[in-house]
Amino acid sequence: INLLEQVMALQSFEMAQKILEEIAFRQAEIAEQFNEDYDSDSAPAPAPVSADSTLAREQESLSSEMENLQKEIEDVAGELSEKFPVDTGPLESLLDSTDVSANMKKTAAQMMNNDCEAAERSLEQSNKMLCDLLEAMEKLGNTMKSSNTAEMKKRMFKAVAELLALSSLQERIIDETNSAGHENLAKRELEIIDGLQKTERSLADFSSVFVEVSGGLDQLMTSAEITSKTALDSFASGKSGIGEKEARRTLSTLNTTVHFLSMLLNNSSGEGSGMPGDLMEQLSNIASGELSLQMQMGQGISEEMLARMAAEQEKLAQMLSDLGRKIAGDKRLQEILEKLVEEMDDTAGMMRMNEDREFIERRQLDIYRRLLDARRSKRERDLDTKRKSWTAKRDISLGADELASDLGEKQLRLNERIKKAMNDDFNPEFIRLIRSYFESMLEDNVEVMGQ
Repeated sequence: INLLEQVMALQSFEMAQKILEEIAFRQAEIAEQFNEDYDSDSAPAPAPVSADSTLAREQESLSSEMENLQKEIEDVAGELSEKFPVDTGPLESLLDSTDVSANMKKTAAQMMNNDCEAAERSLEQSNKMLCDLLEAMEKLGNTMKSSNTAEMKKRMFKAVAELLALSSLQERIIDETNSAGHENLAKRELEIIDGLQKTERSLADFSSVFVEVSGGLDQLMTSAEITSKTALDSFASGKSGIGEKEARRTLSTLNTTVHFLSMLLNNSSGEGSGMPGDLMEQLSNIASGELSLQMQMGQGISEEMLARMAAEQEKLAQMLSDLGRKIAGDKRLQEILEKLVEEMDDTAGMMRMNEDREFIERRQLDIYRRLLDARRSKRERDLDTKRKSWTAKRDISLGADELASDLGEKQLRLNERIKKAMNDDFNPEFIRLIRSYFESMLEDNVEVMGQ
């Protein structure tokens, strides 16, 4: 599995999602404007609909954009199964059975012919098709992200384990400096160099994805290789004192690299932003529920059914409120969701009071449109951030950035990282090595604090 290819495929997929969200948002806007101009309870259609073809032209243009996007999504879906261990069948089946662009084009013709009732129904169908497609893409996208993160974590841990084994070997070489022959010391130091080159290969694919840390990793690995080669030359020429000094420098660099990777390993699950991992999928589900209520409102329901739907509206509002409370670090999105919760609660109250249903239906469509807008804005900001961190290494090289001098953490934070590292289901031998490494760090930290 090529991590960089996975990331590039995710970028293409998420860009398609972004465009789909834009189309869904614009389709909801057209539907909202059409509903304002056309009242299905009135007799003939008001003059603006028959006289003004602006909405019809917008709908026609949007259908062309959707036709192009459908082809692109089909192409992307066909490639995903080659790069991810995921089932793209549900999305491909939905694309085969749902021709959104054709329905949108039909809607434009109905608008031009002033067939307002048919156009209203077709607009509802287009909204539903787009909503279903967004949900399917969101689920598949989350599955791919989880697969990609798991693969990254697996490879990063492999590199950590290799470095820990080298660190243990280097410690033994230092301990035997005064007792082993210089030829034996040189031979064993050569094992360190071979191991470093193997680990560099393990990190190469990972570094091409995380360009922002690749400079630091390159610097550490290069430094370890240089000091290890110097130690090898010194041992080979019988200068055991110099060899031991360089070997200690290699050991220090190896431990620093393990520390650095361990911190990345603990932060590689994508939770650093404080956002729930399925935020977009939850927003999608709530938007889908809101659209479903809006479509039911136009079906001549009884007062008893309206009361049940009011309860569903309140439940959606509660789900959105719960989601808003989980969000950290995005005040703008929190404020948008809080406002939508208020309007959803107000709408539920109108439904319980059996107020004007046409007005309630338009209000629900507006809430649905704004939920789409919240999703769209969030994804746009996420994509801008990811573009900076996922740029291929061959396109952007940050060089060997200098690492912070205080990579060592306070004892409390060391304890926290020990707990996190121990929680993962890894090979027992690797667990032993990690525990030994962190315990030695704690001992060193206590000694420094006591001085």
